[in-house]
Amino acid sequence: MLNFAKVSAASKGALVRADMTQDAPEPEPEALTVRGVSTDGRDLETGERLTAYYIGRGERANWRPDMSPAVAAALGIAKTRAEPRNDELDALFEARRADNGADWSRHDRTNSGFDFVFAPHKSVSLAAEFAPTEAERQLIRNAIHGASDDALRYASRDLGVARKGHAGEKGAEAGEIGWVTFAHDAARPTLAAQDGPDGATYLMDAPIAGDPHYHLHNFIPNLVVTDDGRVGSIDSKALTDNKVYEYGALFQARLADRLTQLSQLEQAGGEVWVREGGKHESVQ
Repeated sequence: MLNFAKVSAASKGALVRADMTQDAPEPEPEALTVRGVSTDGRDLETGERLTAYYIGRGERANWRPDMSPAVAAALGIAKTRAEPRNDELDALFEARRADNGADWSRHDRTNSGFDFVFAPHKSVSLAAEFAPTEAERQLIRNAIHGASDDALRYASRDLGVARKGHAGEKGAEAGEIGWVTFAHDAARPTLAAQDGPDGATYLMDAPIAGDPHYHLHNFIPNLVVTDDGRVGSIDSKALTDNKVYEYGALFQARLADRLTQLSQLEQAGGEVWVREGGKHESVQ
């Protein structure tokens, strides 16, 4: 399933970020990170940190794993392998650069981006929630992340088009887009609240528990970088109802494919199954 919404550039980025990260604390600076030390004086990383580094996913938020360097530079993101910081996210939700708070380009953005929400069937969420081991839980959740990235890469062929001229009057050209993903593990009841009589309206969490429902919020900044380095905005006309259904269906199909591979892994007693060019081969 896919739902999407526009994020207004007039929003207060800190409020949007607090909702997206579920108020999870930002990662500690590298200098403050506590590590173990071996008897010969070598620093030892924890398994959690190593896993997050190699798969490129933190529990709180993560950048697009294969973010184009040109897109990262245009957004002011210095390290796409590092977990996003609060000030970076706050700026992006307001259509500003993550590094210095400057505008993305000389053209104003009414919308800072789009929130694409991919949600698997509830049975998948429950399978992860009640998995017998933490490793199995993370395998299922990583399959959800992978399917989400697959669907977004597919969608980028439509969304990664920069308009030329006012409202695209001079046409458009293909380019690259980026995104940042936030994982939520429950269906949280929300309430619409307006920030003052003339302010933006935000969805705020109701103070009651939600059902287990693992889903991903993907914030796609309203920015496209073309091959020649030109920065434009996403042509939102591409987001037709049919396309929304198409992206959602692709997510479900890719998730089914990835979960099937996990099932084959279990049945094979530890072999990893890899799909290359439409063929399957086992790798020990």
